[in-house]
Amino acid sequence: MIYDYIVIGSGFGGSVASLRLAEKGYKVLTLEQGKRYNPKDFPKTNWNLRKYLWVPALRFFGFQKLSFYSTASIMSGTGVVDKNLKVHGYPGLYITDGSVIQGNIGVNPSLTITAMAEYCMSLIPYKKGAHPTDVSKQLMHLEEEWKKKRSV
Repeated sequence: MIYDYIVIGSGFGGSVASLRLAEKGYKVLTLEQGKRYNPKDFPKTNWNLRKYLWVPALRFFGFQKLSFYSTASIMSGTGVVDKNLKVHGYPGLYITDGSVIQGNIGVNPSLTITAMAEYCMSLIPYKKGAHPTDVSKQLMHLEEEWKKKRSV
């Protein structure tokens, strides 16, 4: 079978993305269960450099990236998306989960991740011949009201 979109992960971002794309008439495949992480896989301290820093040349596969320049050294996350959650250099590839958030957004980031996925999927048009569902119509109505309030 040929799919219009493949969504990796069915968490707060992936489930919303899958639902909204299907509602817009696209054929969607949702994949789940990547590498299983156990508590021992995460660093207990940032001194555990192999699990904390992202420097593949040194076989460090953590989540903090180091960049060295002649005038600065920069530590950042490993984000690869633009403001619309599109992956740089890969048309049609989006990331809508917590990995794109460069910082701590609280104890339970589910609402933020869900909102990001809703926003990202709102940028993808309906497939030709597809019609909005009742839920999508309600969301479009809310989006229009929000836009009106912002323009005042």
